[in-house]
Amino acid sequence: MSQSFDKSKVKVLVVDDEQSIRDMLCLTLKEDGWDVRAEENGQKAWDRLQQESFHIVLSDINMPELKGTELLKRVKQSFPLTEFLIMTSQATLETAITAIKHGAYDYLHKPFDDLQSVCRKLEQVADRIFLRQQNQELMRRLKAAGQDLKSLLDSIRPLSGVLEMKSLRETAIEQVLRLFQGSSSRYAWLTQDAEGHWKTEWTSEIGLKQSSWDSLESFRSQTESWKNSEFLIFEGEGVHEAFQYEASKLAVARVFSQQLETCFEKIKKHLELEALATKDGLTKLYNHRYFQDRLRQEISLVKRQKKELSLILLDVDHFKNYNDTHGHPAGDKLLRDLASLLDQKTTRDHSSPMRRESDVVARYGGEEFALILPFTGKEGALIKAERVRAAIEAYPFEHREQQPMGSITVSIGVASCPEDADQAEELVKRADEALYRAKKAGRNQVSSFEAKLSEEREVEAKGESVLKNDEEEAPARKEATLGALLDPTGEQPRPSLDDPSLQISYHKLQAEAGEVSQLVEEIELLGRDEASSEEETELELGADKKESSS
Repeated sequence: MSQSFDKSKVKVLVVDDEQSIRDMLCLTLKEDGWDVRAEENGQKAWDRLQQESFHIVLSDINMPELKGTELLKRVKQSFPLTEFLIMTSQATLETAITAIKHGAYDYLHKPFDDLQSVCRKLEQVADRIFLRQQNQELMRRLKAAGQDLKSLLDSIRPLSGVLEMKSLRETAIEQVLRLFQGSSSRYAWLTQDAEGHWKTEWTSEIGLKQSSWDSLESFRSQTESWKNSEFLIFEGEGVHEAFQYEASKLAVARVFSQQLETCFEKIKKHLELEALATKDGLTKLYNHRYFQDRLRQEISLVKRQKKELSLILLDVDHFKNYNDTHGHPAGDKLLRDLASLLDQKTTRDHSSPMRRESDVVARYGGEEFALILPFTGKEGALIKAERVRAAIEAYPFEHREQQPMGSITVSIGVASCPEDADQAEELVKRADEALYRAKKAGRNQVSSFEAKLSEEREVEAKGESVLKNDEEEAPARKEATLGALLDPTGEQPRPSLDDPSLQISYHKLQAEAGEVSQLVEEIELLGRDEASSEEETELELGADKKESSS
């Protein structure tokens, strides 16, 4: 039999009222390597069992004070994991059945023909004990693993729907504390700033709060004492963060860390897809579609809260000249540099914010950009617009000195909600009208929407449209008028002066009709002159005939 246990660690209690049998058994078992004790009757054995635990009890069945069968009952009732072997010289089938019924492993006949048979029987019992202990340990581990798995799944589940880095940070820290016995786990989440320094955003350690490190190696030197420490680095476009935490169960921590990394990769992919849908490919600013959706959302928000919102539209002055002179690649670079300038949170001299956290910067189209300023009235928007205009004019763009104004400049239009409009489409129209006035006034300036000027612009635009249409229709109308005047059976109806759109055309038509009438008169005079000439010729020819006949 292959032995899978250490006999010296198996404790055996021999109980027999015969001194010779006790001594013989103790000597044989000790020589075989077992840890053996002995008692002379059942009562003393029971008293000893109350104070000391044993793996196996080897007991005679007939003893004074407390019989073996009674000792068996007590042992199995109080110590069910202790194995019991019955020894008897008067064994009957009934006795054996009774012993097995009360939990005995087996029974041995006395006297023993071979004492080694007792050792072999003990080995069988010890194997059973060892297997049972292994099963118990396996069940304990399975139960613990099941609990760990349940806790792990419960901790991973909240991460599955996370699509923002901020939510990933908060959820990860919350689940680490839940997964690894609450406040006993130490953790620190770090972010890297624009200068490359790492600072602690969230930590359980007071000594690490408000701290900054030049490198992650410097930070980790401060956490060398953390046990079972997991360290993760998250890097992507615009994301440079790290997370370290202490775990009571390293295997569970590794699975949890793998899930965190998977979640971060999912966030990266989500951001990439979101950028394709909402970002402009050239400038990386929000695109026109996102701008329109976001403007409607922001207007809806400020209307519910009875607040203000302003819109800035800006257009690069003489951009076509820049493109024609330096080429489209240079023009693209100019737009990228301008977008970067508009999107930065501070100006070059750090004097004031270029873009607040709540502002939305978008490429409206071509060389035109838009800024949504939530909770900002017109006065504040005009100040912001002038600041933007001045910053762009002062920025050292390439080839700026070759522009007509000696620098890259922009014209800016400003409109506000609800002062100028309370719908997104109307607000854009108002800002565009203000931008038009800034262009018309000489460029490189800021103009705000004004209703009076807008009405004048509409009248002017209508007049320009009428004149343009009149110029396009004049040749056809002149030909039709001339045909009507030359056709004696035709009639040319006089246009009604009640129609405002025809007033200018009618006056021009009258002048053109006068010119045509004069031309007709000249034709008629020419016809009469030709007729008189023919009559004179006929008279002359008649006179000649008379002279010939005569």
